[in-house]
Parts: sequence; C-alpha cells; structure tokens
Amino acid sequence: MRKVRNKKVIDKISYKSFRANRTRNVIAIIAIALTAMLFTTLFTVGIGTAENFQRQTMRQAGGDSHGVFKNITEEQYEKLSRHHWSKKVRITDSWRIRWRIRNF
Repeated sequence: MRKVRNKKVIDKISYKSFRANRTRNVIAIIAIALTAMLFTTLFTVGIGTAENFQRQTMRQAGGDSHGVFKNITEEQYEKLSRHHWSKKVRITDSWRIRWRIRNF
C-alpha cells in the first residue's frame, strides 16, 4: 500500500462507507457463501455421478470382480492365468482377456 500522510482520514472515510452500505455488504457476503455452497455441491454430485457410472459399467460387464485386459502378449496371458488371485481367465476376441478374481 502507498504511504500517505492522511492515513487517518482514509481509514475514517472507508469505515463510514462500510457502515453506510451495510445492505450491499451483507448481500455480497451472502452471495459469496451461496457461490461456495454451489460449487461444493456441484463437484460432490459430479464426482458421485462419475463413480456411479463406473460401478454401473463394471456391473454390466459382469460384476465388480471382473477385469478386462486388451492387447496383451502371450507371456502376460500366461502370467495372469497362473496368478493366485485368478479364478478363471479366458480369451475373447483378438487377445482381449477376461479375468475373474477369486473371492476371498
């Protein structure tokens, strides 16, 4: 802030302006609070919707305990089929692997 010799006068004018415009200041504070709540709600609903969409897509593919691997090598397929979590591994179209995880 600039250094001025009449700081007391500026403080007095700004205080009077603040006191004279109470309604405007209260409306500005309420607007800021509502905007913060709006963005919080928007992002919360958006993230929840994205997670729900992912979960629904996994259920349509066959449940939460499935995985799909695309374009893997034969070596990766063998390693995956020998893994102790694997219950069932099968090849669908063009090296697209469906993998069922063993339920613990």
